[in-house]
Parts: sequence; C-alpha cells; structure tokens
Amino acid sequence: MAKKLALWGIGLLLLGMLVGRVIMGLLCSDAKPSEGPGAAAVPFFAGLPKVLNLAHRGASKQAPEHSLQALSLALSAGADVLELDLRATRDRQLVTSHDATLERTLGLPQRWSEITWAEAQALAPGRLPPLLGEVLARFPQAHLNLELKDDDPAVARLLAEQIAAAAAEQRVLVASMHADVLREFRRASLNRVASSASFREALRFFACYRIGQSCNTEYAALQLPVWSWLGITSAEFLRHAH
Repeated sequence: MAKKLALWGIGLLLLGMLVGRVIMGLLCSDAKPSEGPGAAAVPFFAGLPKVLNLAHRGASKQAPEHSLQALSLALSAGADVLELDLRATRDRQLVTSHDATLERTLGLPQRWSEITWAEAQALAPGRLPPLLGEVLARFPQAHLNLELKDDDPAVARLLAEQIAAAAAEQRVLVASMHADVLREFRRASLNRVASSASFREALRFFACYRIGQSCNTEYAALQLPVWSWLGITSAEFLRHAH
C-alpha cells in the first residue's frame, strides 16, 4: 500500500510539473519587457503598512457581512482596508453583496441582477446591505478593496463612474476574477484607480517569472491562487513579486 501511494504521489508530482509547463507556454507566448508601472503608480498603498489588515466583508463575525455596522466595527478594530464584494441590480445599482442571489444572507431566492433596488427594499426592508455609494459617503477616509463579482463590462464602467463621482480614486483597489471586466474598468477609469491582477494575469506574471522574463503589468496587486505544488506561494516568488 505504501509503495502504491508513493507511486501515486510521484505521478501527481510529474503531472503537476507538466501542467505547469503547459500553463507557462500558453501564458508567456507574448511575454515582453515591462514598459512602466502603469496603474501600479497609483498611490493606493501610500501611507499603508507593508502587511495589511483587510476586513473581509467588514467585521463579519460580529455583525451581518457588508453591513454598515460591520464596516464601522472593522475600522474601529484597526482594519487598514475594507474588503467588499459588488453585485449590480437590474436597474444598475451597485450593492455590496458577495452572492448572486439573496438566498444565503436574506433567505430569498431572487437574483440581484433580476430585481431593482426598490424591489429588493420591498422584499427585505431594513435588512439589505448598503449600496456602494452609501459606503463611499459614510466612510470618506477608508481604503476599500472592491471585488466585481458580475462578469459584465457594463458594471465595470458603472463602478468607474461612481468612484470618480466620489473622488475616491486614490483610496480604492478594484479586483475581479474576470479579465475582460478588469480590462474595461481600467479603460473606463483611465488607469487612475489601482487594480488587482485577474486570475489569468496572476498566472501569467508567475509564468513569466519562471522563464526569466518580465511582463507588462496594468495592475498594482496580485491575489494569488494557493497552488503550492506550482511554487506560486514560494518565498522566492513572493520576494520577486514585491
């Protein structure tokens, strides 16, 4: 049994190395030297400590996630950055919610994208998470990490407009798993707002590191998948990324 497990382990390791090489080949075929810092020059991180205390959906163990109470508690406890998720309603209101539906948090089956904000208020009066505009106004000094959950470039344009209207460009970091959404946000915000790498961009950055090339970067932060078998969480790579 031990011998079989060892063989399985070696096989998985070799498979992981093969997959890693394939990923590198696919992602780095267009690798080229970096031409400048781009959005990395946006001063989101200026004045913040090197290791950040990010409050995930606010103090979500002490109050309902994303609620104004949870956000206030997090800042009072010393959070450096508030991490919030965003969904768009049918009438294009940006609500601070992680899930596509209201089921887990409010016990309702509706999807945010299928109802208006007024309809949501009628369904769950007094229990809704705040709109982004309210958060920006209520906490005018807070740094925010905003993750766009919807795979919709139109929502990215809406977010860029709201950040600009609130004059919050220097205190916001925008993230998304969707490369097209981030690309549209950067275009709409004229690269005046810091952004994280998409999943694809993060892998491409790692792949370029592995083959000894630098890549153009339009982002100021990497949120990395925890794939230790690929070496993406190694101390050496993290030092390179910094």
